[in-house]
Amino acid sequence: MANWELKGCCQQDQKAFLITICIYAVVILA
Repeated sequence: MANWELKGCCQQDQKAFLITICIYAVVILA
């Protein structure tokens, strides 16, 4: 994937991905 594609269409996906990872980590560590 090109850089501009990542910046354009995947920005929201990256945020959702990070949030999911954080929740997942909290659930495992809790």
